This record gives sequence, structure tokens and C-alpha cells, in this order.
Amino acid sequence: MADRLDRHNQAYIRENARLKTQFKTQEDDRAYLIRQLVAAKKDNGRLRQELTRVKNELADVQRQARNGDTVRGGGGGCLVLPCHVVCVCVCVCVCVCVSVCLCVSVCVCVCVCVCVCVCVCRCPFLFVSLLFSGWLPA
Repeated sequence: MADRLDRHNQAYIRENARLKTQFKTQEDDRAYLIRQLVAAKKDNGRLRQELTRVKNELADVQRQARNGDTVRGGGGGCLVLPCHVVCVCVCVCVCVCVSVCLCVSVCVCVCVCVCVCVCVCRCPFLFVSLLFSGWLPA
């Protein structure tokens, strides 16, 4: 009888150790995912601010084009003329999901998009003007 109770006790000790290890791993995964989520939210806020800034710059350029103003800081004094903007964008999203317990999963997704735009205009100096004035990335 004591031998049987000892075997059950040993099995329960092993199961308890396994469950403690599993719990610790899940806690570590949860902490990691929270850090990833906070970092993604910070990055998202920064990207939203950058988007707002770029939209404002675009509105300024469009307003200058309607008014016939010259590009600020541009070389050659070329007028801002209507142009065609060709953009190529590539977005990559990575999602990490971890089951915290049998019924709850935590997922963190991070997406990064890169766009390259080229302005094709009737004025040959416009692209150079935009490039050197900071309107287009070098």
C-alpha cells in the first residue's frame, strides 16, 4: 500500500514540476508579447505622426502647384507643374501568437510598409528641385 502511494506521489511531483515549468514559460511568453505590443504601439504612433507630416507637405506642394508658386529651395526656379506620381509599396506583416492557457491566445502583429515614389513632370528640373529641397528622399 505504501509503495503504491509512493509511486502516485512521485508521479504527482513530476506532473507538478512540468506544470510549473509550463506556467513559467507562458509567463515569459506573455511578458515578451507585452513588450512587443508596447513597442509596436510606439512605432505605430511615430508612423502616424510621420504620415500626418507627409500629408501636410503634400498639401503644401499641391497648394503651390495650384497657385503657380516655385518649389521652395528648389534649384533652377522651376515652377511646380502637374505631374504623375508613380509609387511602389511593399508591406510585410509578422504575427506571433502564444497560447497563455488552454482557452486564451495572445497575438502581436507588426507590419512594416516601404513606399518609393517618383514624380514624372513636364518640367525636367522639378524632380531635381524636389530632391534637393527635401521633398523627395535621396
